[in-house]
Amino acid sequence: MPEEFLGCKEELLRPGERLTELSSTAFARGEGLNGCSDEFLEETGLCVSDSRGGPYPHKWDQATLGP
Repeated sequence: MPEEFLGCKEELLRPGERLTELSSTAFARGEGLNGCSDEFLEETGLCVSDSRGGPYPHKWDQATLGP
């Protein structure tokens, strides 16, 4: 999972909707506030939409347990 947080600074979600100013952090068990999962990934940024405006805050988390 650590390779996932090395992504781009901007992503296209669908036509007319994109994530910008992306920043990612990964923690192994015992690092940061991660006391439960084997690995934890957090992504934050802004969501901008042609139809809904923005930017709006974006946050996405992923945790894994086991292989």
